[in-house]
This record gives sequence, structure tokens and C-alpha cells, in this order.
Amino acid sequence: MNIINIKILFLFLIESIFENLPISSTFYIILISNLINIDYNYVKDILNLINFSIFLSIYLKFKEKLNFILFLKLLITLLPILIFNIYIYKYLKFIINNLIYLLIIFIIFSIIIIFNKLIINNIYSYNNNIKNEISIKDSLLIGIFTCLSFIPGVSRLGSTILGGLLCLVNYNIIIDYSYMLNIIIKLLILLKTIYEYLIINDYNINFNIKSIIYNKYILFIIISNILSFIVSKITINYFYNYLKESKENFINFGYYRILLVTIIFIIYYIINNNNNNYNSINRFYFF
Repeated sequence: MNIINIKILFLFLIESIFENLPISSTFYIILISNLINIDYNYVKDILNLINFSIFLSIYLKFKEKLNFILFLKLLITLLPILIFNIYIYKYLKFIINNLIYLLIIFIIFSIIIIFNKLIINNIYSYNNNIKNEISIKDSLLIGIFTCLSFIPGVSRLGSTILGGLLCLVNYNIIIDYSYMLNIIIKLLILLKTIYEYLIINDYNINFNIKSIIYNKYILFIIISNILSFIVSKITINYFYNYLKESKENFINFGYYRILLVTIIFIIYYIINNNNNNYNSINRFYFF
């Protein structure tokens, strides 16, 4: 196994961990790709190959809670997400290659999570109409709010949870709903990957997945999926229970995100001062 494969495997495991947390896996993949000197645009397509392991780990966790009515509601939530992905997401990709934009978005969403304590908790305290079931209207509104996750630095799991809380959905119910929505999203991404790279033979991609599947790297992909499944399952089991304990635990991720951004700013400030090559914060770029 060469050094590139080791780096890709490491990114697989990072994706498997942070995809199940409300802290934006894309942010970590971009950041860590930069730290280990590998182009994010080079690996973003191959990361889709572990969606099966993440999908399977989440499905096994929630399969007993899924039913036909809930599945229909999840599809309604998915509708605005698909529309947003097709027509708007392409205009937001520029954020990925600029650290300052990414950090700003990351910290804004962190503040929104923390303000949940001041706003949503108060709404819960004085409102007796907390919903123990997600309505069709709620499903659509949650889907619209989840579209925020297409902005790099915004967590899909976190935005779905916040959307549900703003709709006055019971906290424990929206936690389950957020994870189950991820089941469908991961399945769709996997099917899209198979269709694009194995059926329509799309070679105009940043990383040639077909060359991996049809050559010696097939074993690498299998091993990566097995390891990703194990890591994803462990992560879900632990952090799902952590999130379910209280809304305070969800808010803690907001504090964590702000602490992380502060550390990154300090590190880059030190590097910039030492190199004397960057006189402005606008020079923060990944690539």
C-alpha cells in the first residue's frame, strides 16, 4: 500500500466518523486533505465509494424504526434538497477552495447552534405544543432548512436537527429523523456514483474511479469499506446516545466548532507571521 492509498484510507475513516456528527464532515475532509498534502478535488469522488458502509451502519441502527409513512415523509424532506443540489449548489463550490470563507461559514453555523440554547430552549419552555410526530408540512420545512448543509462548513445532521427544533418537533424524534434522512441521502449518493462511473462511463471526473474498481485497488476499496463500516457503527452508537441525552449535548458541538476555528486561526496566524508571505487574512487559501 503506497502513501497515497494510506492518505485516502485515512480520509475514508475521517469521513466515517464526522459524517455521523453535527460538525460538517466536508469541512474536516478539506482541512485534513490540506494538512496531509492531498488535493481535495482529487479525492472527493472516491469518497463516495464508502457511502455503502456508512449507509449500512446507519440502516442497521434504525431499520426497526423505519416504516412506510415515515419513508414518505423522508422523501418529502428530500425534495427541496434535491432541487437545491441541482440548481443552486454549483454556485457555492467556490467556498471549498478558500479557507477564510469556509471558516466564516463554519463559525456562523456554530453560533446558530449555540443560539439554539437561548431561542429554541425558551420556545420549548413556554410552548405546550411540542410535536411528537412530524407532519407533512414539517417534513417540507425541515428539508428546506437542511439545504443549508450544501454550504461547505454547515453540517447536514446539524441543520436537520435545527430545522426540526424550529418546527417544535420533539428533540428525540428529530434526532432519529435526522439520522434516517442520512440513510436515504447516502443510498442516493451511492446509486448516483454507480450510475455515473460504471454505467454511463463518465471519464470527465477528477479521480478515475473505474481504474480503481477494475484494477488492483479493488481489494483496497473492500478493506476500506469494512473499516469504514466498523468506525461508522462505533461512532453512531456512541454519539447517537450522546445527542439523545439532552439538547445541551447538541449545543456543545457549537462550542467545540468555535474552539476549533479559533485554534485554526491561531495556527495560520503563527505560520503567516513566520513566513512573512501573508500580510492579509484574505490570503488564506487551501490550494
